[in-house]
Amino acid sequence: MTGESNSEAPIFLRNRWYVAALSSEIREGITAQPLARTIANQLIVFYRDTRGTVIALEDRCAHRQAPLSLGEVVGDHIQCGYHGFTFDGSGRCVLVPSQDSIPPGTGVRAYPIVEKQGFVHVWTGDADRIDGQEPYDFPYPDQDGLNARYASLRGAFDYRLLVDNLMDLSHLSFTHKNTIGSGGVASDGKTRTERDDGHVRVIRQMENIAPMSR
Repeated sequence: MTGESNSEAPIFLRNRWYVAALSSEIREGITAQPLARTIANQLIVFYRDTRGTVIALEDRCAHRQAPLSLGEVVGDHIQCGYHGFTFDGSGRCVLVPSQDSIPPGTGVRAYPIVEKQGFVHVWTGDADRIDGQEPYDFPYPDQDGLNARYASLRGAFDYRLLVDNLMDLSHLSFTHKNTIGSGGVASDGKTRTERDDGHVRVIRQMENIAPMSR
């Protein structure tokens, strides 16, 4: 997730869980490649260890700053593709191929991860502030009679435009009138906005609204 603006620097909430990837995007096995993502302007590399657990580390080698995502997964570790510095799941350097000793404190930042319901969530802020914060809940794949489809949307735009788009569904009647939209969404739906402890929730009730006509 990135945000660009002509007049101001992007603003991100750090102490929050972010959906970083679909579970299916981070593969495991000898042919699996590290996955690079930019979350809230932070460069992060993701991979799975031999137990299938997702690991998230700062995407730079502590040696010469090369992206670890251009390296490879070696067992439970990730190896830099420049000089072979190797890091474990905690971000600690465990191998320097050209010498026997490892300089004290050599390592990279490790990010807390929660994987559930088909998503990989990453915490980008202070790890001491996670208590009481839960990732987004998406229970539908586990409910009988419901099917869930996963997809990624990629676009070069300010992330706040996407927030605006999803908070106001009246555009369905016009932008998506031939797919998921209906004329009644804008005119007949009842909308309520709630604010609570730094959160904004928009509730739209669309009862007895006819589906799209085509």
